[in-house]
Amino acid sequence: MITLQSVSKSYRSGKQLIQALQPTDLQVDKGSIFGIIGQSGAGKSTLIRCVNLLERPDDGQIIIDGTELTALDEQQLHLQRQKIAMIFQHFNLLSSRTVFANVALPLELAGESKTTINSKVNQLLALVGLADKADAYPANLSGGQKQRVAIARALANDPKVLLCDEATSALDPSTTKSILALLKRINQQLGLTILLITHEMEVVKQICHRVALIDDGQLVEQGTVAEFFAGAATELGRQFVRSTLHVELPDDYQAQLHQAPTANSKPILRLRFHSDTVDAPVITQVAHQFAVDLSIISAQMESIDGTRFGLMLTELLGNRDAIQQTITYFEQHNIDVEVLGYVD
Repeated sequence: MITLQSVSKSYRSGKQLIQALQPTDLQVDKGSIFGIIGQSGAGKSTLIRCVNLLERPDDGQIIIDGTELTALDEQQLHLQRQKIAMIFQHFNLLSSRTVFANVALPLELAGESKTTINSKVNQLLALVGLADKADAYPANLSGGQKQRVAIARALANDPKVLLCDEATSALDPSTTKSILALLKRINQQLGLTILLITHEMEVVKQICHRVALIDDGQLVEQGTVAEFFAGAATELGRQFVRSTLHVELPDDYQAQLHQAPTANSKPILRLRFHSDTVDAPVITQVAHQFAVDLSIISAQMESIDGTRFGLMLTELLGNRDAIQQTITYFEQHNIDVEVLGYVD
């Protein structure tokens, strides 16, 4: 449904040329929810604004539903954009219009009849759970309700694609969850293709089918959400995954932690389990085989689409050779090992 081929974008700041988006290839399948995740300034917003040519790329092709947008003139592009909806972090509602009138605006601009507008707007308000708010004004709505109005307005022209630019960033966790559930339901009921950008891994985890990680204007890795969580290939990707697994070193360990081993110090390990090792009895095996003691400080296991993965923090006690043999054993059995430091 969405194809980017060698798309790049740069900006000029004084005499400096800033490469906001490196040559980028991306494929988003019809009817899927695809997430682009990255830190602030990584190029997420530039990428999604290039998709509907709010930002025209310097080079490359953007193809949506078989139409190459980058080859269209302004009039042709205007017609195609009616099938590409977009919602934003700050809703962009018109304060002087009621909820009904905000949703009706795209239909009015398209020249639809009052009968058609009334019918369509009422259907959309029912879809987003705001049938009782038709006569309210944005000032009287919560943040979640405002975003629901924005979603209904975005759906007014029956788009094929919905672009979401940090659409839940201004919302509290509970409201974010309800908006994501709504987007997932819309995707399933309408077959709508959704491309969203976010810096929150929980958003990707909850609704996306596939995800790509962007860093310094480049897509550095992509795949199914389960693949990404179970085996992120980059350290930045692993940091995002860890942000959703609440496995932290307690304060008393943090206070004792030092980086240089001593004669009696014990390493603190962060173990990252992949789908093929998460259920293996490796802790028991190394304890027996190498005569070490492992004290589990914290652990969490997750499952996405049947793929399990997890993190564990453990304190390892044994002689130096046994400790090294244990670490080697873990690595040979596809368990990522990171020595966080040592405690006495």
